[in-house]
Amino acid sequence: MRIPTTAIAAQLRTALHHGDSSTLAALFHPDMHFQPLEPAGLVGSGSAAALAWSQERRDRGFRTLVEELFTYPGNIVLGLRISHPEGNQDHPALLYRLFRLRDAQIVHIRDFTDRATALATAENSPIG
Repeated sequence: MRIPTTAIAAQLRTALHHGDSSTLAALFHPDMHFQPLEPAGLVGSGSAAALAWSQERRDRGFRTLVEELFTYPGNIVLGLRISHPEGNQDHPALLYRLFRLRDAQIVHIRDFTDRATALATAENSPIG
């Protein structure tokens, strides 16, 4: 049974908002890749590394609110409002995170500062 992209997006939204590592672990493919905006230059691989990066940020006080959600065949883009500990504004407060899917699991995550670029990338490069 194929899981609709919208259902995966809803799970992802809730997991990010609540810092739900177990849901994220179920959504992440073991061999996934991720490219967050910060720290600059970080390119990671493996669901364990992605979960550790996410948990470390949460432990430091970062919180995520999903403001926008877009689904495409094989891709999800979330507009994320990131609240920083102690009001730190050295990092973008709003970013667009592209999640690429394969067989209902996230295989790649990439952050963008520009909404149009994130949406165009999602629209023009489905993995499915």
